[in-house]
This record gives sequence, structure tokens and C-alpha cells, in this order.
Amino acid sequence: MKAITTTTTSTPALQAVLVATEERNAFWRHYEQWVLKASDDDLLQLQTALDTYGTFELQSLASLIRQVLQDEVRKREFPASFLAPLQAANWPGVVAHG
Repeated sequence: MKAITTTTTSTPALQAVLVATEERNAFWRHYEQWVLKASDDDLLQLQTALDTYGTFELQSLASLIRQVLQDEVRKREFPASFLAPLQAANWPGVVAHG
């Protein structure tokens, strides 16, 4: 997974949009690769970790996962194989846990 980097732009607003887009694209690249290789147990673990955060709001999976990862206890419920590449890419909200 490629590390997230920022680009120099002419306005802070445009830079924020570019960073958000880059983060979203990086997340989806990771997610698609992970799902293809994940075991049934890892897929179930991810689903279980997200189930309690199910909402009736329209929310992207990336946003939901970023929200869940702000909770250190809930973060431990995610498969390590899912978090490690996100952490290596400095994806917001992902830090090492033990």
C-alpha cells in the first residue's frame, strides 16, 4: 500500500480536497486487496467490529472505519491483517495497538 502524501497546491481548500481524495483512494485500494486475501475468520472479525456501528445514515465505509478506529478498545477488534497496511501507509486514525 502506498503511503499517503500531500501535494503543494495553490489554496488550502484545494489541498484539503486532494488529501481527502488521496486518503479515500488509498483506503479503497487497501480494502479491495485485503478482501481478496482475507480469511473467512478475518472477514467475520471485521464485520463484527463494524456491526455495532451500523447506522441508518448514508456513510462511506472509509468514514465509518475512521470513526471506529478513534476508539482504542474497538480498534483491537479489527483483524491485524487489516490494520497493518493502513498503519504502514499512515492512514488517519490507525496507530499500533498491542
